[in-house]
Amino acid sequence: MYENERAKILLIRLEDLNHCAAEALRTFLGIEDFTLHTTNIGKKKQYHTMYKAFLNDLRVPDSYLDMMYNSQYSNHFYSKDEIATFRNKWHSNLNDGTQG
Repeated sequence: MYENERAKILLIRLEDLNHCAAEALRTFLGIEDFTLHTTNIGKKKQYHTMYKAFLNDLRVPDSYLDMMYNSQYSNHFYSKDEIATFRNKWHSNLNDGTQG
């Protein structure tokens, strides 16, 4: 949470949503009984198998990974270890030996 005389902002990284959003929103909004409900679950969608296959086959060029993970935003919100984990996840999809 960031606050100054002009604004009050709540910022949550999407991957942290499940473990901190409910408490953060309770505090930010001042609502004691706030609860967060998960309703849009990809694993329950009919396209889940096709989407999983797409992700498994996805080839992300190194040049794109460099552009995304060397950005000021990535480096502000993520640690070097987190960025390395993200890069490894997408780079591991390059199983045919080609590079972007």
